[in-house]
Amino acid sequence: MIQVIHVLIHNSFIYKPNYTPETRATLNDWLTKDIQRNYTYQDGILSFHQSLKNSITVDKSIGKIIIVQDVVNKTETVVSLPKNKNSFDEGFYQIKFHDEEIPSLHFQLGEYLNMEIPSPSRESHKLALLHIGKTIRHRTNFKFECRGDSLGAQRSYGEYDTLVTYLGSTKNVDFNLKKSTVLPIQISKEINERKMLY
Repeated sequence: MIQVIHVLIHNSFIYKPNYTPETRATLNDWLTKDIQRNYTYQDGILSFHQSLKNSITVDKSIGKIIIVQDVVNKTETVVSLPKNKNSFDEGFYQIKFHDEEIPSLHFQLGEYLNMEIPSPSRESHKLALLHIGKTIRHRTNFKFECRGDSLGAQRSYGEYDTLVTYLGSTKNVDFNLKKSTVLPIQISKEINERKMLY
């Protein structure tokens, strides 16, 4: 069986003059819009768009498939992991797979922020267990004194909004999907670790 997880990412970077109560009030707006996806998962069958057939590895060695969708950059990446690979890293997050147990979602800074020093500081920690069919939403934010050498020391703010859904397991993966479909979003649990940033 292949475990299937979908990760939906919406990251916003806002410079200080634009980081107003009005701007912050619109951070949820993206969830009200239709988001297209190039896969379906129904009745234990994972179907990808036929155009993805040559870019996705599916064979007997594969134990996990992670679909990572970036709403802002409009990208969709499919990662195939071997059966003996027990973790997957994406941005601030790590998904841990446990033998015969429920996968878990963890927050970690790691090397994701490169040389930028964000504040406030946060410790790595476990966010939630990933139950089949349930969507976990995690929100966090940081402020930065600089983003990029050419931008000088202008303060900016990062607003990170991520949804993770453990779709379930499958023995059947095909490439019969002929057109994109709208991603259904139903949040089961929200973990909001955003802080007031000044």
